[in-house]
Amino acid sequence: MIKKKRNNKYEVAQLDQILEKLVKAKILITISKDNEIIYSQDGVILRNEQSQGASKEFDLLVNREQILNLYWQGNYDQNQLKIGKWTAAWNGQYLNLIGGYYENGLKQGLWGELFLNYRSQAQVYEIGEYIQDQKFGKWIYIYDNEKIIGGSYNEQGLKNGQWNELNHGFMNESQVIYNGEYKNGKKIGMWNILYRWNINQPLKIMQNYYQKVNFSGGGTYDYIESIKIGIWIELCDNLFNRSLVVQRGQYKFGQKIGRWDIFYVGDKIGGGLYDEVNYGVKIGRWIELSDGFWRDSQVTYCGQYKNDKKVGRWDILFKGNHLYSKYEKLGGGQYDEKNSVKFGSWIELSDGFGRNSKIIYTGEYKNDQKVGRWDIQYKEADQEQFLLIGGGQYDKMGDGSKIGRWIEISDGFSDDSKLTYKGDYKNGQKVGIWESFWSWVGNKKIAGGSYDEKDSIKVGRWIELRDGFGLYEQVIYNGEYKNGKKVGRWDISYRQKGMEQFQQIGQIQYDEGGDGIKIGRQIELWDKFNDHSQVYYIGKYKYGRKVGRWDIYLKSDWKFQQIGGGSYDEKGEGTKIGMWIELHDGFRNSNQILQNGEYKYGKKVGTWTQINLRKN
Repeated sequence: MIKKKRNNKYEVAQLDQILEKLVKAKILITISKDNEIIYSQDGVILRNEQSQGASKEFDLLVNREQILNLYWQGNYDQNQLKIGKWTAAWNGQYLNLIGGYYENGLKQGLWGELFLNYRSQAQVYEIGEYIQDQKFGKWIYIYDNEKIIGGSYNEQGLKNGQWNELNHGFMNESQVIYNGEYKNGKKIGMWNILYRWNINQPLKIMQNYYQKVNFSGGGTYDYIESIKIGIWIELCDNLFNRSLVVQRGQYKFGQKIGRWDIFYVGDKIGGGLYDEVNYGVKIGRWIELSDGFWRDSQVTYCGQYKNDKKVGRWDILFKGNHLYSKYEKLGGGQYDEKNSVKFGSWIELSDGFGRNSKIIYTGEYKNDQKVGRWDIQYKEADQEQFLLIGGGQYDKMGDGSKIGRWIEISDGFSDDSKLTYKGDYKNGQKVGIWESFWSWVGNKKIAGGSYDEKDSIKVGRWIELRDGFGLYEQVIYNGEYKNGKKVGRWDISYRQKGMEQFQQIGQIQYDEGGDGIKIGRQIELWDKFNDHSQVYYIGKYKYGRKVGRWDIYLKSDWKFQQIGGGSYDEKGEGTKIGMWIELHDGFRNSNQILQNGEYKYGKKVGTWTQINLRKN
């Protein structure tokens, strides 16, 4: 969580289902006069809650999965201060290691907290002691039942001594840890970077990965000022398992100076100069990497800096992942020499531009805002030319608002998932009927519904596509929206590749009051459901929490069989109890491994064994 004053526009972290990495997603956060916090995206109210407590600031969630799934439960006293035990639930299931006690609004005693970017692919906890709302003593991380020693806090609540810190993007397929020393809350001396691709591997110092350029990851902090000094090897922000990108250069008085180079799997692919007088200021020619740079999307930007501002012509280049591939110029445009704002004609590449998703946007900028007509063009892997597939108009006043009829593409648009959306914008907001089309069925309509003309929220009957919809994941939902919230029964339908018709395979029941709370018996799909892993969960919700018996079914080789399950407590706390058979990480048709063991108060206890369905 972050604490913010009243505001209404944020970018939050969202997991890309295909790349399995964090990307930025635009979420509208509205705080009403009576302190109701409303999170919405694309006409859907993801969450609304009444802000409580004595604080005049607001705890805002900055991770989309947390917005959808994380809820805290506890009590306030007459002064609106938190008191007693507070617990957390994730997607209707109690998190047994998370929570603790408040005394007069202050955390006290043993606490379990969620890692900042906790999500389904990064279930990391931090556990330690609070004294008067201040961390004290030894704190540890817990990830996949493995303890990772963090370090210790002193009596002033400051980090002290040796520490292991997890990278903010730590997740299943990108496990990076920083190791070094703190003194009274300040980093000092040498800090190393450790990494591994999964929990079954040992942590390694990054120098082993970069032997051919003979340097290690990390660098040195000054012992007095705790500022970076000397040569440093740093990770680029969007590191994940297919994108080990680092930059190497020198710090002086905590600021970058001189030549900094960017490396990808050991090869120098970019970089430029920082001023030797005005430390930290970029100058001259630079080659920079796109935010989403990885093996199949090697996109770079090349141009000039003047006093830390982009000026003149900047080109956008792309290189495939073939051995003999070379960078080719695909786009670019001009920056104003005075204010460093985009102007004139530009060709821009999509965020996920790559081997199977070659999409460009062409149009005009005025004072850094898109104006007039912008076209969306796409080139398949075996085509020579880009073809027009969509686009629309931006307001000519220069405020960047979309207007009129638009044809847009899905976030995951690719050779295997050619989804487009058609509808109208009014003052930058979607209004009226919007329809979804898919090229694999002759570009016929497969989904859609209506947006309210006033508030641009979804209303009435909708057919929606499941996140990750594609050739092997053809799942749709059919139900009703009321003021941007799902109500009543929503049917789940599925079509396997090669089949003509969708068939209903599940259902979700929401309360009729418009709170978006799941109730009653449900047939839900596993998060990774697709043609090759058709797994179902069947059970009951009570006020949004799982209760009673939940069974796990698998459809494989045209057979529908129960393969696992267990029980949740009947109190509605979402706590697993008794014996359970669960899916093992990496479960799929060719690797049908289950785990069998016991839960006690939501925590695994005793011996857990593995079951291989293929051998039974």
